Amino acid sequence: MTGQGSLFGCGTLRGTKRVAELRGWGSGSGIPGEARRNNLIGGAVNCPYCGYPDSRVVDSRDTDSKEAIRRRRECTACGQRFTTYEKIEEIPITVLKRDGSTEMFHPDKLLRGLLRACAKRNVPLERLEAAVADIERELREEGAYQVSSERVGKMALERLQALDLVAYIRFASVYRQFDSIEGFKQELEQLAKEGIR
Repeated sequence: MTGQGSLFGCGTLRGTKRVAELRGWGSGSGIPGEARRNNLIGGAVNCPYCGYPDSRVVDSRDTDSKEAIRRRRECTACGQRFTTYEKIEEIPITVLKRDGSTEMFHPDKLLRGLLRACAKRNVPLERLEAAVADIERELREEGAYQVSSERVGKMALERLQALDLVAYIRFASVYRQFDSIEGFKQELEQLAKEGIR
């Protein structure tokens, strides 16, 4: 069998959504077009051969990566067998910017910002990657699917403070938009009050 297709919207979990992916059919599979279209309507897993909406699972097992469940199904009408994969797809987090616009939360973009702040500092990349992953994990655990850029910046600063104070000040200068030396001075004074040097 050739080709493949995808079906989306098969249930919702906290911070994630379940995705069912149908294998074994496509534009070159010789399967009637109507049957293919039916498989894309309403998230139902119809038989890719005859379009019948009912099938039984004859085998179910985890994939090698443990990130999906492979199910072998048999159509109760025509008897043909096909395979579906069920996996978890994360619900995207959106960031509300200062100007009122929104954008998707991109961990790579946050990591680049941390890397710039840590330029020529002895901060292992793994520590920064772990900080970004921790921020995303915390947001998902809170169910925060829209978050302000200020909140993301504050979370990044909290983690940088524990890693490198020079990088912390660099990142703070952008996050808090310092426009004079006075801003740096006030930040350093605040750190001194907190006993951080």
